Amino acid sequence: MKLEDLAVDAIKAEWLDLEVYADESKRFQNAVADGESISEAFMRFGEEEKVHLAALQDVFPAAAKKVKAPGARPRHESLRDALKEHIERELGSVRRYEEMLTSKLSPLDSLLVKGILSDEKEHLRMLLYYLKSEF
Repeated sequence: MKLEDLAVDAIKAEWLDLEVYADESKRFQNAVADGESISEAFMRFGEEEKVHLAALQDVFPAAAKKVKAPGARPRHESLRDALKEHIERELGSVRRYEEMLTSKLSPLDSLLVKGILSDEKEHLRMLLYYLKSEF
C-alpha cells in the first residue's frame, strides 16, 4: 500500500479511536481490573490517540485533507465486547505502522511513527491484560 494511503487509514483510525475511547471511558467508568481503573486507561489511550492524530496530520497534510470526521462509532453493551473490538483495532494499527516503517520516511518521521507504534503496542498489551482479567 502507498504511504499516503497508509497515512489516510492511520488518521481515520486514530480519530475514530480517540472518540471511542472517550465514550467508553464514561460508559465503563466502574470497570476495574486487578485494582486498576479501565476507564482511566481508556481516557489515557484516548489522549494518546489525540496526540497521534495531531502528529499524523502535521506530517501527512495531504492525507489529512482527504479524511472526514468519523461516522457512526461502534457501541458495545459489554466491556468484554468493547475490549475485543479495541484489540482488533490496535492490531490493525500495529500492522499499519509497521508497514509505514517499510516506506521511505525521513529520519524524523520514522522516529515519530516508531513512537506511535510503541504506544499502540502498549495499548494492545493492556487491552489483552484486561480481557484476561476478572473485571
